[in-house]
Amino acid sequence: MANGLRISMDMAATIVTLIIALLAIAPTVSALMTEISVVNLTMESDVIAIGDIKEVESGWNMWRTMIYTYSTLSVEEYVKGGEEQKTLIITTEGGTVGGSSVWVEDVPVFTKNETVLVFLKRAGREFSVVGWVQGKYIVENGEVRGISGEKTSLDEYRYYEE
Repeated sequence: MANGLRISMDMAATIVTLIIALLAIAPTVSALMTEISVVNLTMESDVIAIGDIKEVESGWNMWRTMIYTYSTLSVEEYVKGGEEQKTLIITTEGGTVGGSSVWVEDVPVFTKNETVLVFLKRAGREFSVVGWVQGKYIVENGEVRGISGEKTSLDEYRYYEE
């Protein structure tokens, strides 16, 4: 009887040790994205613009601790805000410089020559995307497509009233 109990205690200790080890090496989830409605994206945005991405460049910050990507948006139309600037610089975390890459989950990725509708927050002379990846929509053939893949008429986004 004592021998059977000893095996069970050893097995339990092994299982507990394995669970602790797995928890210790498992990646930590630091944030979960909460869905943001288009109404809330609109309210939080300083600027909503439609345009083409003309340039995408990544660079280190001055301390070489983080890579940022700078995407140049050639504005075709302002839906909200805007100072009639022809181009806006959108800053996002992450990117590739030389052989170094930084990937940040839920950050929108812009591609040269794509047409987008973006919800933007002013950050000095540059802009950040409101709602991260949720604040970027691809525009194709008069339709917009967000991260869900669902397509909607672009006209539904054009009429903003304060």
